[in-house]
Amino acid sequence: MIDTAAVETALSAYIDARGGDAAIAVYDRTTGTSVSVRGSAEFQTASIVKVDIIAARMLQRQADGESLSSREKGWAEAAITASDNDSATALFKAIGGRSGLAAANTTLGLMETTPSSSWGMTTTTVDDQVRLLNAVSDTDGPLSAANRALLQGWMANVIDEQRFGVTVGATSTASAVYVKVGWVDLDDEGGLYATNSVGRIVEDDHDWVIAVLSDHNQSLGTGRTLIDGIVTTAMGLLRSSDG
Repeated sequence: MIDTAAVETALSAYIDARGGDAAIAVYDRTTGTSVSVRGSAEFQTASIVKVDIIAARMLQRQADGESLSSREKGWAEAAITASDNDSATALFKAIGGRSGLAAANTTLGLMETTPSSSWGMTTTTVDDQVRLLNAVSDTDGPLSAANRALLQGWMANVIDEQRFGVTVGATSTASAVYVKVGWVDLDDEGGLYATNSVGRIVEDDHDWVIAVLSDHNQSLGTGRTLIDGIVTTAMGLLRSSDG
């Protein structure tokens, strides 16, 4: 059995040694193992909120007995695979903006996410991102099988330059890797960056859902290095103590 307390202590020390401006949560959907460091600390979402926005539109369409329109599918694919902001803005308007996202988040079980009228300024926590990822992955969750397949298909096909954070935790045995990253230059923090990655790694005997959020990074590059290191450390600790 994994000593989750020891893993959390080691991860906390790793993050503290690098400035402390980061958080990570990992949940194994197969075994139930869960670790969380700074789980309720709030961070700006940047583009990871696009997963939430798309799930919200899917829920609205389902409530009407409909599927995403072909235009909405195009927007959603671009918003996830290439992180196209115009497409995300179109979908955000379609759901009714902040109020539409808040309503969807109630259905999705999110408790620590605060939508903003500027979607990228929405705040969230790693614990809530794990709740979201689990909700959109679960066969008993609120999304239909068709919508789950669409969303996860797009997350599996993110362009190479936006595959970091969660993806570094995957080994060659992974049968599926899903990811969405986000970053933003925080004007109110003197140009420091928030850099985030959320996703899922499916492999033999494990189905990991992972969220890592950070801010106060000097650049996108330093933020990316930080979250890559946190995920690598977390997954190394979890795998080495497994069994």
